[in-house]
Order: sequence, then structure tokens, then C-alpha cells
Amino acid sequence: MLSPSLLLALLLPLLASSAPTSTVPNSEKRAGAPIPTPLPSTCTLTYPAPQKPSLSSSYYQPSVKFASKHSLYQYVTYAGETPSPEQQDQVLHQCLETCYGYGYKGDCRSVFVADNVPTVVYGTEVTGTVCQLFSKALRAGDFVAPVVEGSYGEPRAVDLSCPK
Repeated sequence: MLSPSLLLALLLPLLASSAPTSTVPNSEKRAGAPIPTPLPSTCTLTYPAPQKPSLSSSYYQPSVKFASKHSLYQYVTYAGETPSPEQQDQVLHQCLETCYGYGYKGDCRSVFVADNVPTVVYGTEVTGTVCQLFSKALRAGDFVAPVVEGSYGEPRAVDLSCPK
């Protein structure tokens, strides 16, 4: 009869060689949330705004049609509270860096940030500041009035164009 330590010594190399391995190089792996990456000075930022007279400059959102076709990722911050103007600027900056760090360079083309957005976090309805990433640049006609009155306050939309 083999001793347990000898049996383990014989089986360990066999188990290790049968473990699944990835054929994707480390630089190609994509898992988890996008990593915010500092924007190079060569990036161009443009600020589309709605041009429909019925839309208030204080409250608007991307249309469902646009969002459903081009949404890449979104996250909520400041759930249940309204950030200060400085915090709003920080959220926009981080959202832009998250867009730049998303996928392959150029996959994310625009961001939208707004406060008091109704959303669900871990099964609970909350309002918070949302950062949405899109695969297409936003245009003035891509915006609509919010469904919930008073939501989508302080909206900011930015198109991001960086050389690859």
C-alpha cells in the first residue's frame, strides 16, 4: 500500500497538468469593471447638448433608443445623496477616465453623467449620480426629457475622441 504522502506526490503533477489554462494572453483578459485610465493630452472632448426647445438645460437624458443600442457600462455613485459641484466634477472626470480605460482604445466614445437618477442597486431602488458609457458619440438629437420629473439633474454629456 502507498503512503498518503507518496500518493499525493504522484497525483499532484497529474492534477496540476489537467487544470484548465487560458489561451488568452494576460494583456487580452477582460474581467470586472473598466479601469479608469488617465486621458492623454491628445484626446479631444466635445460637449453635445440637446437643442429641442422643450428640453430644459437642467434636466435631460439619453433616449432609450440610443441607450439600448449603444450602452456599454454604467455605475452609480453618491446613492441617496446629491454631490457638491466639486464632487460632480470629480465624477465626470472619473467617468471620462473609465471610458478611456474601457475595452480597447476607441470602444467607448461618449459619457453621460447626471444626478438624482432612479436606478436599482443590489435589488433596492435608489437615486444617485450615474455614469453611463456609450459606444457612439452623443448628438443633440439623442436626448429626451426625463420620464420621472426632477430626475437627471445637472446632466453632462461628453464625447471622447483619442488617437489609437
